[in-house]
Amino acid sequence: MNKKELEFILQQGEGQYIEFKESFDKSLAKEIVAFANAIGGRIFLGVDDKNRISGCKLTNKLKSRIINMAHNCDPKIEVSVSSFDNIVIIEVKESDNKLHKCSFGFYMREGSNSQKMTRDEIMDFAVGERKIKFDDQINANFKFPQDFDEKKFLEFLKRSNISKVIPIKKILINLSLGIIVKRKFRLNNAGILLFAEEPERFFRQNFVTCVLYKGRERVNIIDRNDFKNDLLNNYENTFAFLKQHLRLEYEIKGYGPRKEIPEIPYEALREALINALIHRDYFEDRFGIFVEIFDDRVEITNKGKLLFDKRQLGKI
Repeated sequence: MNKKELEFILQQGEGQYIEFKESFDKSLAKEIVAFANAIGGRIFLGVDDKNRISGCKLTNKLKSRIINMAHNCDPKIEVSVSSFDNIVIIEVKESDNKLHKCSFGFYMREGSNSQKMTRDEIMDFAVGERKIKFDDQINANFKFPQDFDEKKFLEFLKRSNISKVIPIKKILINLSLGIIVKRKFRLNNAGILLFAEEPERFFRQNFVTCVLYKGRERVNIIDRNDFKNDLLNNYENTFAFLKQHLRLEYEIKGYGPRKEIPEIPYEALREALINALIHRDYFEDRFGIFVEIFDDRVEITNKGKLLFDKRQLGKI
């Protein structure tokens, strides 16, 4: 920090990275948490609401109080504290261990304000930060073994070359698809999506809608199917729909066998479909997956999220 930089900051005022406070008080914890949950920032103690220096002396006691306040957040936050020109400067870096809260709740820096997060915002943020994984959550409505489809499970073992030499429950636990909770076996959401007799009873968003259009617009529907089964069946039925309606070309070289060439490589379709099924946002229960075939393209749409926040685009 130097004089010119300080003058520039005071002239620009508060923003995404800058917060002014006249003195230390309990509300400082909100600002620390908000910056840590966002992309970091600096808090200047000793600046009034008109961006004028009112002054704040950095003592060992004050420095200790600031650091203790940051450490009392959950999880704790590391800050650096310094002073310049009778101003205390608290630097908060973007946290690698989000989501943080203080005694006032969860906060996020948005522009020049530190906003308290709602329950839905906290959930969305935690999911986006991979703190809450849908796959691992236990669904209390699923009853084992009543709702479990053993035929699906045995077919899965056969196709995966897994021997049934130990009890089903132990296999599911070893596959990270089940867990013992209070002496009861529970299947997690991933297991339910794979092996429930009726997955749609538990997840109404677990469907794939396939549509074949005539032309390039969503106007004339030629064929449509809705698949509401387990993940593997949804994948296979959807891929069969694609193969049924996509055009093929045939190549014959010399006296060799005829070679089929699809207009879109099957491997590309498989990868796109698997990504849609696996990476979709299953916490969002209003939307399924849509596979649409037009004369000039195939669109696969889900309610999934980017694997990184839009603010991180510059880092990737």
